[in-house]
Amino acid sequence: MQISEEKFNEVYKEYFPRLLGHSKKILKRHDLAEDTVHEVFSRLLKQDFNKIEDYLKQWLFLVSYTCSLKQLKKENRFIEAVESDSISEDANPFENLNKKEMYKDMFSLIKKLGPKQQEILKLRFYSDLQYKQIAKKMKTTEGSVGFHLSISLRDLRKEFAKSIDK
Repeated sequence: MQISEEKFNEVYKEYFPRLLGHSKKILKRHDLAEDTVHEVFSRLLKQDFNKIEDYLKQWLFLVSYTCSLKQLKKENRFIEAVESDSISEDANPFENLNKKEMYKDMFSLIKKLGPKQQEILKLRFYSDLQYKQIAKKMKTTEGSVGFHLSISLRDLRKEFAKSIDK
């Protein structure tokens, strides 16, 4: 079931400023951060709200993070951001520690996936290959690539949400 207009407006009002700040820290540009947050809310409208309602905050921030990274990738600033861990030296040391722990958690969650799922994630998001190219490289079908990718992302979202709640 899709989110009601009333609930959407409530979520938008509560989370837009927070997501904008989150995205702006990664992208370092207000205009790109604003576009990214609008993309997050566009995706929210397409989601089955009942499935994400219990971990809405985590879902919003994870989608914001991935959309921000995609935006960096479009601008060829992805490597720069990853190398710097998107952490400024003048930031609060506790905030830096939390970000580093979040990256470490995400990488450890990825390592828990099977080798095929890890390879597909690497080829899709790091090498920026299309499904067809991944399928050819791994000698499988595009459908299989899509299936493994969606299962991997679903599992990562669930596990990441659990790790944030701890």
